[in-house]
Amino acid sequence: MTPHPGCASRRLVFATHRITRQLRPLVRQLPLGLQRQLRALSRREISERANELGHGALSDPETGPHVSRVTASAASSVGTAEAPSAHRRSRPLAGSGTVILTYHRVDTDPIDPHFLVVDPKRFAKQLTRISRVAQPVPLHDVLCRSRVPRVAVTFDDGYADNVLNALPLLEAEGVPATVFVISDMVSAQREFWPDRLERLLRHAPNQVTHVELAVGGTTLTADVSDEAACRRTMWALHARLRPRPPVEIDNVLVNLERQMGVTETPTQCRPVTEEEVRRLTESKLVTVGAHTRSHPWLSTLSEAEQREEIVGCRHRLEVMTGRPVDMFAYPYGSFGSYGRPTVRILRSAGFTLACTTHSDPITRLTSRYLLPRRSVLDWDGDEFERRLRRWLDE
Repeated sequence: MTPHPGCASRRLVFATHRITRQLRPLVRQLPLGLQRQLRALSRREISERANELGHGALSDPETGPHVSRVTASAASSVGTAEAPSAHRRSRPLAGSGTVILTYHRVDTDPIDPHFLVVDPKRFAKQLTRISRVAQPVPLHDVLCRSRVPRVAVTFDDGYADNVLNALPLLEAEGVPATVFVISDMVSAQREFWPDRLERLLRHAPNQVTHVELAVGGTTLTADVSDEAACRRTMWALHARLRPRPPVEIDNVLVNLERQMGVTETPTQCRPVTEEEVRRLTESKLVTVGAHTRSHPWLSTLSEAEQREEIVGCRHRLEVMTGRPVDMFAYPYGSFGSYGRPTVRILRSAGFTLACTTHSDPITRLTSRYLLPRRSVLDWDGDEFERRLRRWLDE
């Protein structure tokens, strides 16, 4: 006997509901951004995903990030009590065909361990390809709907080469951009801490083979005996230092300088000066946004401390530029580096949007306070265009 088609549909619905009930406790433990993505899927997509995966594929999310993502997608209709308020109250965005790009530096630097540098010649070709395949728009425009593919360009941190190298190329191609600036680093006579860490380890003297550093109350012994060891140490320290308070990071680097005897301060990776910030705002194509005062891991701070970092940054930038600052980029921008209190502060302070570093598509349900962006590397024009077209089609 052939079963009635309706029976199969009901069984699928019951199976989906059973799976989502079992996943509810796990979903509530997921980061804010993932929960937002879950609820962006429709019930039809959930049923299809459940049918594809089956109950056996929905294993413990602790087994790995891939399984976590699959599990989360199948559970997207679970409860609305945990949905972030910014997502519930924000207007829908443009939907597919809109991409926000993230840059950091535009310069010539053969040593780029953090993959932050794009060569000026390649950057010029990338701008040409943007204009070829989409409409370059200011970041604010992603909040409006459009029937044409669009690309918004952003820069994080506020390196001086954004003004010296990137700005002339942006103006020559007519591409708008937003530069998110760390306000306390403006006019600072020192590098951003990841660049400082990399420089110290790159110039480690031969006679120093190991250093001892206190990070988070734990004393670590780091191997700096050769170039490969220095690179491994750099990545390990970078991962450990990111969530630490900026003052502690500075103390660790001062200690590292003392043990290595390296104290010179190069200017290649310096931040912008106040005059250069004003030069950015004088351009009709560039908007300055806030990136906190000191670039902390916001989720480790109290709400009062987060507010000071966010609102204090905006206030200083507005004093420098004489213009309102209403756009924000989360430091680091990854899952766990910020939380719901951060989003509430941005809403209450009157910011119109905020950018993450999540590499997700922008959909109509994307929150304006959780905008995903795509990081751009030092690609040639063809490779960049291939990736950009794929992102626009997602």
